[in-house]
Amino acid sequence: MESQTRELSGSPVSDIGEGPILVATDGNPHADTALIAAAFIAGRVGGNVEVFSIVEHAPLACRECDNATGASHVHRERRQQGRVQEEIAEERDARCAMIEAQVALTVGEAANWPITVYDGPLDQTTWNLVTRSHAQLMVIGQRRQRSLDLQAEEERATEALMQCAVPIYIAAPTLRGIARRVVVAIDFSAASIHAAHIVRCLSARDARMYLIHVVPYASAQELEERRRQLLNVEQSLGDESGVSVESIMLLGDAARETLSFAEGIQADVIACGASGRRAISPADTSPPEGDDVTRDLIRHASCSMLIAPAPTRS
Repeated sequence: MESQTRELSGSPVSDIGEGPILVATDGNPHADTALIAAAFIAGRVGGNVEVFSIVEHAPLACRECDNATGASHVHRERRQQGRVQEEIAEERDARCAMIEAQVALTVGEAANWPITVYDGPLDQTTWNLVTRSHAQLMVIGQRRQRSLDLQAEEERATEALMQCAVPIYIAAPTLRGIARRVVVAIDFSAASIHAAHIVRCLSARDARMYLIHVVPYASAQELEERRRQLLNVEQSLGDESGVSVESIMLLGDAARETLSFAEGIQADVIACGASGRRAISPADTSPPEGDDVTRDLIRHASCSMLIAPAPTRS
């Protein structure tokens, strides 16, 4: 862990790429802040903004025609599939029109952002789009599900965020503009340090950044070692950008203490890392413990969030 921290803090990876900023929306109000956040971020780091939406449909039932069905049955099947395709096209056009109105109302028609509506499974289609576009960032709106019936959908969305290959900015309804009070959950993983460098780029030039490292228990010697590593990360972030960086160590539950600190200072954004590795079963302990903290932060943070994968190195 020490060598990894030294490597990343001594030679920071590229903070953010040069590809487009992708904004996901389904046209509903919870995505308004995603569009607004993308406008602020584009103004801060540059880059073109592209808006996309994905319409999911249940696959058509596959019916095999045997000798008893005859040509009439095949003809009916083809007509049914044709009607379904027409309905999909109509829904896609309606979604696009709704999003055009949403963009005009939130950031103005002058933004002239391209809007594309795709068909297909949400996870795979998003993955393909991110890979093909070489996106530097994806922005989504924070959606808080209150119905128990939608709990499974929320869990699926959280896991999809954990697997994404690009940084994701989750814009909360409390969004006030470009971030000025920033909390970074640091566990010394490559992903968490990457998150710190990225969120620095996305924040205001006069922002104040707090690097939070939480330990449940540690000896005095171990605490001193972790404090030294935290200072190494702090020093790697202090440059001519003007962002003020302060490192803080806390004792207790990592997610709870990080959320409490963020609420106490009315943070604009919490940044953290995600390894992108999925557990095979509940008994699988291979994914890093930090990913459980990230999941808790995604589920309970009231402010915006930045989730970063581990950096890729050529």
